[in-house]
Amino acid sequence: MSFSKLSKLFYLHKTYAPFEVIILYFKGIYFLNKNIKKYYHKEKNAYREQMSSLKLTADWFTHNISFWFWIFNKYDFYTKENIKALEIGSWEGLSGHFLVSTLPNLQLVCVDTWQGSDEHKTEENTLSENYKNIESFFDSNLEGFQDQITKYKGTSFSYFDNNFIQNHFDFIYVDGSHFVDDVIIDAIKCFQMSSAVLK
Repeated sequence: MSFSKLSKLFYLHKTYAPFEVIILYFKGIYFLNKNIKKYYHKEKNAYREQMSSLKLTADWFTHNISFWFWIFNKYDFYTKENIKALEIGSWEGLSGHFLVSTLPNLQLVCVDTWQGSDEHKTEENTLSENYKNIESFFDSNLEGFQDQITKYKGTSFSYFDNNFIQNHFDFIYVDGSHFVDDVIIDAIKCFQMSSAVLK
């Protein structure tokens, strides 16, 4: 088992993830490696070239790009009109940039406090001098996509309280707080706000 997988296993344990979630995590890695990650190399490399112009201190997203391309193809997101999506946790805007630059037909709501979270404040790859620039990096990285982006500054809890509309989003990306109680609440609220559960 690689060091990165061991560190993620430790993190899941530290955040009180149930044993079933840990098993599903490793099953997911096996599925991705066997069925998806071997495809979409051209698309992944093309996007990574676009990334070079972004202001970033960390990349916790692009290792999942193959999976995103697979989802977009499987559910015909390239051809659908007026797709609406919600992103819980936007950080410096890398995932948001990928979504709106890949899907020009997408309207994306980005929810974040832009103050970081406890797990990031202790990570070595998040430099303290850059920590205060998270929101300005987000704004800069998504500057050309104002027509596609709605920015909500606050917690996911406050967003749900102020914007609870059922059957509103075509898909939702949850990557905010990683503590188990927060994730469960985000998941429940997001299922209530999504127009369909991907099957």
